[in-house]
Amino acid sequence: MLEDLVESKLLTSYTTDEVRDKLGEPTINNDSIFEYKIIEVGKLDFYENRLLIYHENKEVIDVDLKKRKLH
Repeated sequence: MLEDLVESKLLTSYTTDEVRDKLGEPTINNDSIFEYKIIEVGKLDFYENRLLIYHENKEVIDVDLKKRKLH
């Protein structure tokens, strides 16, 4: 589902206020990036997903997803 959100580029049509309304407060918030950490449970593994939302002047300009396997 996260991959679909990134690939669709849906969030790039949102403002930062709309992102907060839809996703809640980010885990990390700085001047140009919102980061949401999401733990995903697979069949045998756990993954940490980092949804990175890049913004400028309160407009979303890009979205990326970083995924890593947890032990």
